[in-house]
Amino acid sequence: MTETPRQLAERLAQLTWDTRPERERAQTLLMREYLRRAALWAREVGRLRPEIAEPELVLWPFADLPQALAPDVRAPAEDIALAEQGFADQGLHDTMKETCRRALHFRAVQAAGIALPRLPDPYAPLILMFERGDFFTPRPGGYVEVGSVNLKVGRMGKYLREEPFAPMDPAALDALDSGQGPRTGGGTLESARPDQRRPAGGGRGMGR
Repeated sequence: MTETPRQLAERLAQLTWDTRPERERAQTLLMREYLRRAALWAREVGRLRPEIAEPELVLWPFADLPQALAPDVRAPAEDIALAEQGFADQGLHDTMKETCRRALHFRAVQAAGIALPRLPDPYAPLILMFERGDFFTPRPGGYVEVGSVNLKVGRMGKYLREEPFAPMDPAALDALDSGQGPRTGGGTLESARPDQRRPAGGGRGMGR
């Protein structure tokens, strides 16, 4: 059964946004998995909406995918308000907060029964990352900061692949962090250079 916007809002309202350095490897792989899924969706929506000339620029990586799928369908205002209790005053980057809202709108599109491409849920990796204890911050130069690692995003084409970057099972993610899990193909963690690492005490709202 598909999760409703209300159910997702309740999950988002409970987030604590604690950083978990010991989970950095799997958290970064979850961000890669989001980028992969978002790329697959952007390509498919571009096919369905030929008027979108450049899907990579318009629909990826943190664009309003639900708006492109169903412009008239939005999550209920009360569900948005409930979810914002978990992130509105946390000093998070605006893109982070908009991504949470768009995940709710995507649930609303699903609940409306609109025919959608047979692709994996684009927002599930990020929601799982948040629940495991972390957030992301876009940085200049095409980087996304996850924990103390700055991930170079690159072009959409390198994410257009069928093989996932990360499992969606919490136990398997814990195994990856402990070094016991299998190395996910193409998902090796790139250690940040010293100048890429977030300084101690770095705020969540940096780089707005």
